[in-house]
Amino acid sequence: MKTYELGKPPGQAALVDALARVPPRLDLGALAIAQLQDAPLDQKLVLTNLDLWADRVHARADKGRLDALVSVLVEDEGFEGDQLTYHAPENSYLDRVIERRKGLPITLTALFIEVGRRAGLEVQGIGLPGHFIARLDDEYFDPFHEGRRLSLEDCEALVAKTGSTFEQRHLAPVSTKAICWRMLNNLKNGWIQQAEPTQALPVVDLLLTLAPKHPAELRLRAGLLLDLGAFRAALTDLEACLKERPEPPDVQDLRRTVQSLQQRIGRLH
Repeated sequence: MKTYELGKPPGQAALVDALARVPPRLDLGALAIAQLQDAPLDQKLVLTNLDLWADRVHARADKGRLDALVSVLVEDEGFEGDQLTYHAPENSYLDRVIERRKGLPITLTALFIEVGRRAGLEVQGIGLPGHFIARLDDEYFDPFHEGRRLSLEDCEALVAKTGSTFEQRHLAPVSTKAICWRMLNNLKNGWIQQAEPTQALPVVDLLLTLAPKHPAELRLRAGLLLDLGAFRAALTDLEACLKERPEPPDVQDLRRTVQSLQQRIGRLH
């Protein structure tokens, strides 16, 4: 993992810039997130590929808008969901998804959105609970499963698999910022599951770039910092968490942790 100053993770400035554009740029936002990896990032190559694929989609407009998009990205280029190593970090980095032709539902959807945008197609991301899909015109489809068309019943079934009850709001388009947030959240959860605090920490820093006072992310970063022995920084985050949410359900436990850290740091003086 690249070393960095706490609060200034790799890709931070690029992510802020991508989301500040009018309209926000998902391709640049996804590439900003990809700066978290150790592998070299060839942004020019990624953007060139998106342009070339969009030209081919545009040239096949007689096939139908969605058929043209799927024919280029799935039939020609072979993009598919990574079902064997689903939680691999590479599935969250757009450049690695393009290199491997595999990814998560959300990164593959981002690919379809950006190729579609360049071809004059308004592909929208749809953040169903537990599974990210896309919509073009009046058709829902699943980039993770080779662009398969989805009926309303199919969407309801996908939500039901998570144990949730389907609601019409689940089919609302997701903003570029929300897509970047969900991409980061997936990556964060993957590193936490692997017990890799040094890898998870910069991801949480990027989440806090998007929502600087988010109590849950402040608290999570504090826990990661504690794992790494950064007690003063952890205390700062926990105090900020209590300021933003003074009465969490376990407020007494949180206050005891803060007091313990204050005493520990006091003994270090």
